[in-house]
Amino acid sequence: MKQTIYTCLVAFLISCGSENKELSENNNAIEEEMTIENVMEPANGDEIILSSERPSGTINEDVQMEGSDATVQSGKGAINPINLGNVEDIDKYLIGNLEFHKDDKFAKIPSNLSSKSIYVRKETLNAFQEMAKHAEKDGIKLTVISGARNFNHQKSIWERKWNSSNIKDPVARAKDILRYSSMPMTSRHHWGTDIDINSLQNSYFESGKGLKEYQWLVENGPKYGFCQVYTDKKEKNRKGYEMEKWHWSYMPLASQLLSQYKKDLSYDQIAGFEGSEVAKELDVINVYVGGIADCK
Repeated sequence: MKQTIYTCLVAFLISCGSENKELSENNNAIEEEMTIENVMEPANGDEIILSSERPSGTINEDVQMEGSDATVQSGKGAINPINLGNVEDIDKYLIGNLEFHKDDKFAKIPSNLSSKSIYVRKETLNAFQEMAKHAEKDGIKLTVISGARNFNHQKSIWERKWNSSNIKDPVARAKDILRYSSMPMTSRHHWGTDIDINSLQNSYFESGKGLKEYQWLVENGPKYGFCQVYTDKKEKNRKGYEMEKWHWSYMPLASQLLSQYKKDLSYDQIAGFEGSEVAKELDVINVYVGGIADCK
């Protein structure tokens, strides 16, 4: 299996008990610049569909994604039940056991819309391209800086933070990392539905050009099916990760995958990385995987 590995020197320090939000954001920005792509073996098997019956009604034919039964309805972003395609089972898909560049449900984002080699679901890409086109007409440039990440990629991020932490108690250590980074097998980035846009620091979006970009996304993102799933917890009474103004999820797909994840996945399956033993105690499935804003 061919592996594409970009390595870089990473220097960051997570202080014991630190509540310095800007430091956490900077560490997050550093880790995301490391690209470890497609290092899991492909999962092969029978075709499976999340729902055995399609909803009644006509199919919008103006946007049909090649290699998928999912159909995007322009503007509202509605799609039919997801055809997962050639994967052994849905659980492997949900926990990132995929090689994106070999999977026909995924596509590489064009270089003019991304900062590096990034894959997402085709439906996500189609919707983002339409949104970016609209943004450009309004003088806003949208660039994807992170997209689909498989299990090994997420594991590398998690374990770098785990091993560099000075916090001795494993539960406290995991909670500190979980402010901005997901445990492997629990990341929405596994699904190819979630993208990080323009910057990995909330402060970037608080003034100047970044503020204009964020305001545009808040106003227009939902028109294309995108939602900022990690909002201000104080305002929205949300649990889980801290606010991430850069993280936008393509909800027509992600909402179906989240429902299936919460139905299928158990804590016995969350394993294979350092700190996995505290996943159940922290209730990561409900608090973190399910801890998103109300995106309707």
